[in-house]
Amino acid sequence: DLGKAVDHILSGQSRKIDYGMAGRHFFLGSVGLGLIPNLAELIGHNTPRFGIGWSRKASLAAASVKVQQTSITIDEFKFDIAPLTININLLSYSLGLSLTPTSINNDGKAEIVFDIGQAKANLSGFIRKIFKKKYIYTDEIRMYRGQKIIISPTAERKLYLDGEIVKLKETTLKVETFPSKIRVYQKNAE
Repeated sequence: DLGKAVDHILSGQSRKIDYGMAGRHFFLGSVGLGLIPNLAELIGHNTPRFGIGWSRKASLAAASVKVQQTSITIDEFKFDIAPLTININLLSYSLGLSLTPTSINNDGKAEIVFDIGQAKANLSGFIRKIFKKKYIYTDEIRMYRGQKIIISPTAERKLYLDGEIVKLKETTLKVETFPSKIRVYQKNAE
C-alpha cells in the first residue's frame, strides 16, 4: 500500500548503514570466498538447527574448497596467504551466522575474516563456535578492519554476495566501503 509506505518513511523509523562495492557488485551485508559460498550451496534452504549440524556442513564445505595462494591488501597492508575462507562483512551476519558480532554498521569500515591457511584452522569448529556465539579470533582465524580490500587472484572463483552466489570473471576483486550511508527503513513488530 503506497499510503502506508509513505507514512512509514515520514515516521522517521530508520537507521543509516554502510554499503560497499565488490568489483561491480553493490552489497549491504557481506561477501565471501571459499568456505562461505560452498557452505551456502551445501545448505541451500535447509539451515541446520544446532551447532553440530553447522559443524558437519562446514566440514564438508571446507573439504570442497580449492585452496590457492591469495594476495590480500587491506588499506595499505599487503600479505599473501592460502586460505580456506575469506569473508568481508559490513553487517555482523553472513549466511545467518554472526561472524563479526562487533561490527559497527555505520562506521565506513568492513571486517575481514580469514584463516591463515596451511591447514591450521579447524573451520568446522570455528563455525560451530560462531553459531553458539562463543568464538574469539586467534592466530589461526583472524579479523581485521579496513575500507579498501583487494584480493587476487579471483577469476573463476565463487563469491557469496549478500546471499547470492556469483561466479567471478575478474582476476582481482576490489572491495570498498564508502563514507556516505544508506538509509534503511525498519518496520516495528506489531
